[in-house]
Amino acid sequence: LSPLQVVGGVERAGHPLLGQTLPGMGPAQIAADLEDLLPAGNLIVEFTTPAATLDHAKAAAQAKVPMLVGTTGLTPEELEQLQRESRESEQNEPEDEE
Repeated sequence: LSPLQVVGGVERAGHPLLGQTLPGMGPAQIAADLEDLLPAGNLIVEFTTPAATLDHAKAAAQAKVPMLVGTTGLTPEELEQLQRESRESEQNEPEDEE
């Protein structure tokens, strides 16, 4: 197994840290758009706001990148939306070729 490597972090547009390197994380930079980081990663660790989590879940599902959610404060409706995104992503998974 390869060691865990952080490839970046996401912050809101206009944040003063955008483009800077994450402290202690090597070349990982702070971006305003999750989609900019998806090609370099294989797992999203999500602990933001409910609204951002739902946006990130859509992007993760489209990119077929798994997402571990630690966000709190989600309403029952938002949790249902997350589950729906997850199911749709699983249904769109390519089948393994043998």
